[in-house]
Amino acid sequence: MKAPELQFGLNDRPKIWVTLGSAIQHVMLGLVTLTFPLTIINEIYPASLLPPDQVYTLMVASFIALGIATLLQAGLVRGIGSGFLAPAVFTAAYLPACIEAAQAGGLGLVFGMTMFAGCLEIALAFVIRRFPQLFPPEVAGFVVMFVGLVLATVSIRMIFGLSSSGKLNPSSESSVPLAAIVCLVTIVTSIWFSGSIRAFGVIISLVIAMLVGYLGDFLPPATLHNPALQGSLNWPIAVPRFDVEFIPSFAACALASALRSMADITTCQRINDPQWKRPERVSIHQGVIAGGLGNLIAGIVGTAGLNTYSGSIGLSAATGITSRWVAYAVGILWIVLALIPGVPQAIALIPRSILGGALLFTSCFIVFNGIQIIADRMLDNRKVIALGMGLFVGMSHMVYPDIFSSVPDALSSLVRSDLTLATLVVLLLNGIFRFGATRNATISIPVDADRYQAVARFLQITGASWGARQEPIWRSVSAATEFLELAPQLVSPGTPIGLSMACDDQLLRVKISYSGLPMDPIGGDLDPNDLEAGGVRQRRFAAALMPRLCDEVKFSRHHDDCVCVLTFRQ
Repeated sequence: MKAPELQFGLNDRPKIWVTLGSAIQHVMLGLVTLTFPLTIINEIYPASLLPPDQVYTLMVASFIALGIATLLQAGLVRGIGSGFLAPAVFTAAYLPACIEAAQAGGLGLVFGMTMFAGCLEIALAFVIRRFPQLFPPEVAGFVVMFVGLVLATVSIRMIFGLSSSGKLNPSSESSVPLAAIVCLVTIVTSIWFSGSIRAFGVIISLVIAMLVGYLGDFLPPATLHNPALQGSLNWPIAVPRFDVEFIPSFAACALASALRSMADITTCQRINDPQWKRPERVSIHQGVIAGGLGNLIAGIVGTAGLNTYSGSIGLSAATGITSRWVAYAVGILWIVLALIPGVPQAIALIPRSILGGALLFTSCFIVFNGIQIIADRMLDNRKVIALGMGLFVGMSHMVYPDIFSSVPDALSSLVRSDLTLATLVVLLLNGIFRFGATRNATISIPVDADRYQAVARFLQITGASWGARQEPIWRSVSAATEFLELAPQLVSPGTPIGLSMACDDQLLRVKISYSGLPMDPIGGDLDPNDLEAGGVRQRRFAAALMPRLCDEVKFSRHHDDCVCVLTFRQ
């Protein structure tokens, strides 16, 4: 079932011009990440000594790797990939480790360690599937939200030409008015338009910004002396190498990449399924495997680490086009562009400030998709503290990076990235706080006037401590209230009501046991006259109402007690 806000859902096949236009938007949005592999090679050679052949070959290899990884994630190979529109791009999570490896052992070490990280990410896919309790939905939502915040700060730096430390870079070629045009046009097309105009809002905004910049004579000049423009294809650039010294750094990159893939795929599930309730494990498992294979292939062809792109997922939500066919088109388009001489370099020369404007727009959707995933769960103090501390530590790394400069070398790889650090804090605290938290709870309450508040408080507090979804908890309270209404007629005088609650990733069960008269298990249709009649007919009415509040109701006897088990899907 397609979500009503989508123009073309996951399995829809748009017209060819819609598919191609959407693919071009995703490719243009991903162009900004091409600066990551170029940054790595710039760390090895001075700008005046950049080898043209290596630069050109690196860019071609990057385009091909992006295309293959995108096709894998789209499910082109059976059993591999999430099957969603989640294009691959280069990720900043790998950048610090890759720069260190490049400075220590050249590009060969970068490629070899990227292959290692890809293999490790594939292994992590099986860990995530085997132990899902270590990676609950609120953690995935946190990663989505924090990725949106990171992309927003990156887009601000691109728009204003700021350095990574947040200082104005005099040598940068930024154009704030053009970025503002991109933001304004994309906002207008996404809110007040529909159909093709909304679908191609990013392309329209980029074209308008480029035209205004050219006609107004304030478009930042392209770097026509880029060494890649004079280079030729000479593959391979370097032979992959491996060094145990860099295992911790790239292991942290693989973990961050796996968690981000998990979070992005969860977002895709939520966008495409209007009845989404919980992350679907199979597509996440296959999606993380595809991400690992993408990194393995990236190392083989000769480029840096990849990941799914939250920006593209935000774009698909904004345009209402999530078709898998667009993902196929994006992958093929990357490969085709790589094979056309001069195209990779020419595309990479689009001003960063203009791309930053488009990235800022899509960051809005990413942040709030993450917030919605978190808000769907009931959170107790343990989870609030874990998520809050992760957010504060990650933001402190953004604002005050110097306070982490004295971290021991053995841990330095874990604190280089805002996202990696924040995610590790949340995972660590989530694991620690699991001690002492059980998935079974029991309470005994008397049949008095306070029974309603006692049961509601028990169900809500216990559900929050387990991170249960709010909707089944609310239904369990309503169903239990129906029983409590009849408790004075059913429960033997002077005996309490036993209430127990159990929960796993799929089901929430509430067991009510008491000594007294059984509820009539023959529900049938609801008859309002039974509600006023009292006695047996009123109990029959309650028994008929409960299945409408629960997914399953079972009445039974255990020794001398009556038992009612209410089951709710999480």
